[in-house]
Formats: sequence, structure tokens, C-alpha cells
Amino acid sequence: MASLSFETVPLLCSKLDLSGKRIPIDLSSFDFIEPFALIYLGLLMRYFNSRGKVFSLILPEDSKVQEYLSNQNFFERFKFDADTVENNRLLQELTATSLNDIIDIIKTPDIAENISDKVKSLLVSCKFGGDINEICILVAEVVDNFAQHSGETLGVFMVQYFPKLKKLSIAIGDCGIGFRASLCKNRDYAYLEKMPHYRAIAKAFEPLVSCIPGRGMGLSELRDEIIKSRGYLYCSSFDGYVRIDKKGKMYEGKMPFSLPGVKMEFGFPEKRI
Repeated sequence: MASLSFETVPLLCSKLDLSGKRIPIDLSSFDFIEPFALIYLGLLMRYFNSRGKVFSLILPEDSKVQEYLSNQNFFERFKFDADTVENNRLLQELTATSLNDIIDIIKTPDIAENISDKVKSLLVSCKFGGDINEICILVAEVVDNFAQHSGETLGVFMVQYFPKLKKLSIAIGDCGIGFRASLCKNRDYAYLEKMPHYRAIAKAFEPLVSCIPGRGMGLSELRDEIIKSRGYLYCSSFDGYVRIDKKGKMYEGKMPFSLPGVKMEFGFPEKRI
């Protein structure tokens, strides 16, 4: 058995035969699905659904993973057929460690505040031992960033608290224009057009870097807080990625599959006094 994760989900996607109309995805061997992978897989299906493709899942053999997909409202959020949605709804057992949904990010004036408030309520009820206020400020900034830069595409957001692992994981993504095309709107970063996608991702995490001159994208604060708290971050855009480990070291490189937009997971360890 294996985990569907930042490392394995693009490998799985790279092996899909996307030439046909109906595409099977075999999840039978996975006994754990990380938030990044759930967002990435769902957005892949949403992206190709809009291009006439239909996906069918071979569900995980592990019943707990099936329940996790149902609890996160995965089948309804990513437009599976009515029978699949109804059958998996029977498996739902609402948990106190997530929002029990993958939330769509719609560009409204209060979307960032609404999602941040939901996260705060969850963390307070879970008695999370980290800096809840700081995390919620970062969540609001990142959600607003996606709402402003996703273009016409719909973003998604989810959060999962792992009490046994003593960590919080937040995932967010879209199938928009991605970092490179966004930054190239600013003449200062037009040179990125001929650079690999991972260079544009890394640039976006630098202070005061934005597609709008004189403004920052808000990602350098996220990077700094992750490094300070010994958290972690995964971020992909098209075929590029940037990863920050708990020691604060940043890695960048190419993904084995290219999916438009931006997908991100970041997390913080729980610190109890």
C-alpha cells in the first residue's frame, strides 16, 4: 500500500491515457491521501471534464480512505454522477478535524474572510496548539491571492488537522494561468516567459513580487512563517514545483505531469505549552 501525495499524485496522472473520452483512475492501492493530492486530483478532473473527458475512479480498497473522500465531499465537489455521489454519501461520518468539505473559492469581496473564519472556528474547537490568529491571517491572504489571480477558473480550498501527527495541513489550488503568466503581466518580470515554471514559482515567494507594480502577492509572509515555525510547503504550477522543508530549505524542479494553474499545500506543527 502507498500514500497519494505531492510526490506520487503527478506520477499517477502522468500514466493516465487522456486521449480517450472515458478515463479510469486506479486508487485501489492507496491507504492514505494527503490534502495536496486530493486537491490536485480533483482539479485535474475538473480541468479535463471541461474539455469533454469523463473520469471513473477505482476506489481505494481501504475503507477509511473511501470514508475520507466522502467526508471531504470529494465526489459532489468534482461533479461525479448522481449515483456515485449518493452511494458515497452513505459513507459520510462528519469529523471534528476538518471542514468536511472542499470549499470552492468564488471571487467575492468577503471570500477570504469567510474561509479564514471557518478555519478559526475549526482550530478553536480542535484546541489546536499553534498560533491560530497568525495561521488565519495567512489563510486569508492566500485565499485572497487565489481569488484575485485565478482568472475565470474556480479555486478550491481544504484544511485537515491531524491530531495523531500533531500537525495542520491546508491545501488550495486552481487551474488558472499560473505564476509565470501572471507575473509576466508586470514588465519587470517579463523575462520569466522564457524561464521554467519553477523559477516563476520561486520568484513569487520573494518579497514585494507581484503582477501589479508596487504590490506584493502576500506569499513571502507565508514562506517566512513556515520557516519560522518549522512547517512545510509544496507548490506546483504547470510542470514546475517549489518545496520548503521543515529546516527551511527550498527546493525547486520539474513535475512529471503538467497541470495548469497553481496547487499548494502548507502546514504547521502543533506546539503545545
